[in-house]
Amino acid sequence: MLQAVAVGRCADPFRPEGLYSTNLLGFMEGRLVSHLGYMPVPVNCLGTETLGCWLTTWVTEPQAQGHRVGFWVWLELLRRYPFTLVLGAGPQGLFAIAAARSG
Repeated sequence: MLQAVAVGRCADPFRPEGLYSTNLLGFMEGRLVSHLGYMPVPVNCLGTETLGCWLTTWVTEPQAQGHRVGFWVWLELLRRYPFTLVLGAGPQGLFAIAAARSG
């Protein structure tokens, strides 16, 4: 089971207005086993601007798959941002999105 989620930030000189790249890290038994990278971005929804995030990377070690570590890291991201933008979601990504929405 997931033991901790850590946040690491790094400045991104290519992003305007001081936006940055961020990583959520999932640990299992003291080992880093999952990484989810994203960039906070402004999102305009029906005329209201809020801060959302653009998913850049999502990887979980093969040995940790099946223990829901990657899923819990994803849920932590959903807890932090009202909007998550993804591009090119395959069957596994779509399954994760559907599972997260169902609670």
